[in-house]
Amino acid sequence: MPEMRPQVIVYDLDGTLVAGDVGKAFLHHLLRSAWWRTLLAALVAPVLMPMLHVQGLRRPAISVFLWLGSVGRAGRIGALARAFAAGYPLEILPTATTSLRADLMGPHTVVVATGAWEELSAVLLDRMALPSKPVLVASGLRALPVGWWSVGSVMVTRKSPCFAKRGLHHPMIVRSPTRGWIGRCWPEARAPILVTESPNWPSGCASIWARPSRFWAP
Repeated sequence: MPEMRPQVIVYDLDGTLVAGDVGKAFLHHLLRSAWWRTLLAALVAPVLMPMLHVQGLRRPAISVFLWLGSVGRAGRIGALARAFAAGYPLEILPTATTSLRADLMGPHTVVVATGAWEELSAVLLDRMALPSKPVLVASGLRALPVGWWSVGSVMVTRKSPCFAKRGLHHPMIVRSPTRGWIGRCWPEARAPILVTESPNWPSGCASIWARPSRFWAP
């Protein structure tokens, strides 16, 4: 009888385990730290903002904003990110976090996959005081001569390729607040589990198994 591989259980970070969007908040913090950064961001916003809604153009648009926020202090951007995450108002979402804690105590590989930069998301996970550390798959930062650029994006459809590069394969379970998120990010996920804080979901249903190749809907 063939040996079964351990399951990979995947959580998103923003909106699933913690409220808010730490990457967006950090970017705003950088751009508002000096008047000239704010001005430059306002000048390019009419071009870049529509790009944020196009999947193939989202990362370059974010990278331009990141470069504007980091130019002139490239050597300190990692420390700035960690300090920002340490002071970020952390609101832990209890349903998914309770599920995450239980999964971390089990035999499976537990992964937190997020489009937020690793410097931010690693600090948030540390602040959650989990029983053990999950595997973190997050977007990265690359130093340019006078600023930083976003690389290795783990946004939406980029999640599966990033997993493959790290040797994380199926069978996979995805815990997500929305079935639409699973459909866009994990079209190959097997038996996803939906975990939500939404009052629109049935009361008391913290975890709902979806059938393979089909997503459960209330």
